[in-house]
Amino acid sequence: MGFFTKNEFIAVALIIFAVFLVSLGNYTTALRRARDMQRKNDVRLVSNLVDQYHREYGFYPPSNEAGQISACFELVELEEFRASLSARPESTRFDRDAFFEILHGCDWGEDGLPEPTTEDTRTYIEVLPRDPRASEGVAYFYASNGDFYQIYTYLEGESDEAEYNEGIVGRGLSCGVRTCNFGLSNGNTPLDKSIEEYQNELLEMRMRGEI
Repeated sequence: MGFFTKNEFIAVALIIFAVFLVSLGNYTTALRRARDMQRKNDVRLVSNLVDQYHREYGFYPPSNEAGQISACFELVELEEFRASLSARPESTRFDRDAFFEILHGCDWGEDGLPEPTTEDTRTYIEVLPRDPRASEGVAYFYASNGDFYQIYTYLEGESDEAEYNEGIVGRGLSCGVRTCNFGLSNGNTPLDKSIEEYQNELLEMRMRGEI
């Protein structure tokens, strides 16, 4: 068998390079889809967790401006809060607004989701999920006022993903360095408008006797 001619060698090299590019493209697409699947699963997980929180305590954990779940607290502050309630025997209901004041944001991928009890070891999850590309500045975004919630993420596949939501994109919410394009919420809470806007719509409907 003789050696390849120069033209034959170039032809073989081009074929190998083309196969490599196709394989690389398929591999890159597979990785992207895996990351987007993780994101959707993480959002569903957080949605289930805050739903459980609501079933047990009657409200959803609130959020902060950074899009974090504001459910973390210092145990000392929680004990002081409970002591202040016990010192007011005339109060027979849980002071939700006062409780929200002692809460701070839970860091994605670092903090858990604690129950509002005096036992700091009780959590719904030990560590909240974080975006697969958190190191590059991509993050999840949570919004809640205690009565409604929305949880968002950015899907790299964008319009190629069936769950891609242009209404969410139109809001321009920041999932870190990206614009959120997928999300979940409680009940009929829309994802393409803020919770405040939705509450105002509900109020107007009540005033018109529509609900």
